[in-house]
Amino acid sequence: MALRDLPTEGGRNAALAVENIPQCMKDATIAVEDKNFYKNSGVDVVGIVRAVWINLRGGETLSGGSTITQQVARTLLLSDEVIQRTIRRKLRETVLRLAINPCLFQR
Repeated sequence: MALRDLPTEGGRNAALAVENIPQCMKDATIAVEDKNFYKNSGVDVVGIVRAVWINLRGGETLSGGSTITQQVARTLLLSDEVIQRTIRRKLRETVLRLAINPCLFQR
């Protein structure tokens, strides 16, 4: 897919069918957002611990440690909490990923 092939409606938020996204873009997204995507069960404990450490050292929420699965849960199922950065929301993401993880073609 070339830049000229992108939908004219919706700009950068345009929905694309997964088969229209180049494999290199899928690989790059996984590398940046969730490098352990194919190894974790939807929660990256090391990533969460790292995020907690960064946040404690910074005195504010600087990092979230969410996996792609948790981001999907937050975006699709917790739309009312999407901008909140709370432990409650993180716990809800973790529980919801149990429900959606088998539905994703993660493995």
